[in-house]
Amino acid sequence: MVGRIEEDALWAVSKEGEEILRFSLITTELYLKNGEKVIHTEQHKIAIPKRITQTGKTLFLKGLLISIEGKIQTNSRFDSANVKRYEVEILATKYKCLL
Repeated sequence: MVGRIEEDALWAVSKEGEEILRFSLITTELYLKNGEKVIHTEQHKIAIPKRITQTGKTLFLKGLLISIEGKIQTNSRFDSANVKRYEVEILATKYKCLL
């Protein structure tokens, strides 16, 4: 997928103890519906393991156009009310800065 980084990336630690770079990617799709132009925007949670990116977070700044390849991953957690919540993210295996 190709999109722009919404906010500067932040380092986090996974349950397994691996350092992960996390950020949101905004993608935009343009298409025609009944002859009218429609713009559809989505926000995707991205996680890049440190072993994939040795450049550090300075490269992953707000507004950067980037291409991401990876797999969809679903994680679960319990919120403060002890309700199980699910989060979907893209676990990147490759990336390329486009602009």
